[in-house]
Amino acid sequence: MRLAATCNYGLSSVLKNEIQKLGFPIVESTERFVRFEGDFRAIATANLRLRTANRVYVEVSSGNAGTFDELFETARKGEWRRVLPVGNPVSVRAVSEKSALDSLPTIQKTVKKAVVDGYAGRPGGILPENPELPEISILALIRDNRALILLDTSGDPLHKRWYRMKTGEAPIKETLAAGLVLLSNWRFSEPFRDPFCGSGTIAIEAAMIAKNVAPGILRSFAFERFPFADEISLEEERQACVKDERREKSHDIVASDSDADMVAMAIENARALGLSDSVVFEIAEFSIERLPKKGTLVTNPPYGERISDSESAKRAHEDLFSAFRALPELSGGIITGLENVEPMAEGLTMKNRKIPNGPIPCRYYFRTSHRG
Repeated sequence: MRLAATCNYGLSSVLKNEIQKLGFPIVESTERFVRFEGDFRAIATANLRLRTANRVYVEVSSGNAGTFDELFETARKGEWRRVLPVGNPVSVRAVSEKSALDSLPTIQKTVKKAVVDGYAGRPGGILPENPELPEISILALIRDNRALILLDTSGDPLHKRWYRMKTGEAPIKETLAAGLVLLSNWRFSEPFRDPFCGSGTIAIEAAMIAKNVAPGILRSFAFERFPFADEISLEEERQACVKDERREKSHDIVASDSDADMVAMAIENARALGLSDSVVFEIAEFSIERLPKKGTLVTNPPYGERISDSESAKRAHEDLFSAFRALPELSGGIITGLENVEPMAEGLTMKNRKIPNGPIPCRYYFRTSHRG
């Protein structure tokens, strides 16, 4: 069986590494998704354990899509009666890159008609849909006049871990937070700090990584409604995830913020995962003196999108880069949408990578810990 996992731009190398560590052979890797081989159990494994994936898909069919007739035949040949649950409404999302077919609404209509015909086994057939049931999503991904027809097995996007009870105005997604931590290559034996923690997502994801808590352990998935759900062994994989946890391990993780309300949210979110004793949350202004000489700092400081906040955001960035300059053994980094940051990082041996934070174009300035 061929699967595909999508991800945030800038995190495909991290996602590819995650998939390889799970033991699944890679078929293809692009900027936004990774295709890999796996069995039915892999559907549960990937949804439960991948930290940077947005969604996990089953590849139902693939083929030529230079014309709408070719696209229709490629989509129709999928084994739709075998994979679609009875009665659930089906929606189609389309992406087209470097291809002759570029009308997304027409692509969606063509694929939906092909799915209905394929399900019914004849032209002009009917796909029974009950609007009261949860929707099933199909992705038609067309690149270079070739189409991948993908069935979404996740349902809600995988950044929805179901532990974040409350957030601030501009929370960072859990998948992005995990990606930033993984890129830092944090040594779990060393301190971890987030001095602009907001509702605590980065620090909580760091604790989950260190303790090997599966990111999807609290949630449900679309594939639980599929006809082949019994072959996926979700509960067995959940039990395996729990068995693999290392909750007894102790780590030095401190997250702070100057906003007491945000810190209270962060504490509540950590408690939902049973990690309230794993992260120390503090109400504090940023100070270099509070940082360890050796360890990892990963943070998402304010970008100053409101004019009134622009100067304080700039000062926060200057202080953070000064901290990395003053503490040469401090690894990690800063994700920022602030403009003109390059001069602040001058002279530092930091990589920078384009990684959008939601709709905001951002860069991640970071240096990695070298594990021994």
